Amino acid sequence: MSILAAAADVPHLVFSSVSDADRSTGIPHFDSKAVVEAALRESGRPHTVIGPTYFYDNIAGSLDEIRASGRLELPIPTTTPLQQLSRRDLGRFAAAVLTDPSAFDGRRIDIASDNPTPDEMAAILGAALGRDVTAVAADPNDLGSDDMRAMFTYLGDHGYSADIDTLHAAHPGIGWQSFGEWLDGAISTR
Repeated sequence: MSILAAAADVPHLVFSSVSDADRSTGIPHFDSKAVVEAALRESGRPHTVIGPTYFYDNIAGSLDEIRASGRLELPIPTTTPLQQLSRRDLGRFAAAVLTDPSAFDGRRIDIASDNPTPDEMAAILGAALGRDVTAVAADPNDLGSDDMRAMFTYLGDHGYSADIDTLHAAHPGIGWQSFGEWLDGAISTR
């Protein structure tokens, strides 16, 4: 990667990794990103690592099913906060880094827009969909993917670790989208 960046004379690399990839989670896709992060640090190239949390859009494909069933099923406890991010906020944050790369050079920043529990998400979904929605905690052991089992077990036990209050205070211009604000936009485009 650094050879290609040097050959292309890229002045500043922005790597979209994943939140907590630097915490030795044992989650395969987190660990693979940690390897890339280490190579980037070792390259000496100007760079910033952005660590997105869970994307709101992960439930976008399930909105019709949630509307029909009245169930929001996630493999974490329904009272456990789940730090989440809108793709819009990721794009705005990456643009902020690219606009002033010297302010972010060499930094690793985990980012999240909001931190609702599945129960809170269900209440917001219910209000937006005009029906009762109940959060249901699925068992992560029932997931067919070792990677997803590891991720949801980690999220249920530890959660992501973005410092949302400090992040939002330091970067108010992003206009951080709450889960409800994102959902309003997602429903209006369906």
